[in-house]
Amino acid sequence: KGSSFQLSVKKTTFTMSISDKHHFYYPLINNVLQRIFTSVLYSKGGFVLHGSAVGGKNHAYIFLGQSGSGKTTIARLLEKYDNLEILADNHIFIRKINNSYHIFPFPFDTLHNRENPHISFPIRNGFMLQQAPIHSIRSLSFAERVQHFKKRVQIQTPFDYNETRIQEVLFSFLMNVRIDQ
Repeated sequence: KGSSFQLSVKKTTFTMSISDKHHFYYPLINNVLQRIFTSVLYSKGGFVLHGSAVGGKNHAYIFLGQSGSGKTTIARLLEKYDNLEILADNHIFIRKINNSYHIFPFPFDTLHNRENPHISFPIRNGFMLQQAPIHSIRSLSFAERVQHFKKRVQIQTPFDYNETRIQEVLFSFLMNVRIDQ
């Protein structure tokens, strides 16, 4: 019904609007934009992981694991009971800034109408989830983090990615971010 679509690029900022609505959900457009953001992020030394993330004033927590491990459930519970905002429900956009890793919420998500979708949140801690009969948290060694990433974490890569570069970026990430199980 007379909707107009506009995508504009100024330097490294993408702006998209449909009529007067700022946030919307068009699966094909969102998928294309996620691919564009993945490529831009990758060119800046960042990467995209399959997972969920929540954040507060100056920190974020990420939840990684295979489908069905509870990533989204935990994020929604933390949003409800600990007053944290869901930053990512499927794709986590991560980039190193100075000496810490930050999450950038996908600006066209359908979860929240953020005042500033371009803000980043430094990662305080990551959690590798798996279904288990006993609920507990334990810190993972570097070798365990690497093994869990190889087995349980999906990494979204652009079409023209360099495998050696991705390995270097992930190695640095795993060395510098605390990840518990």
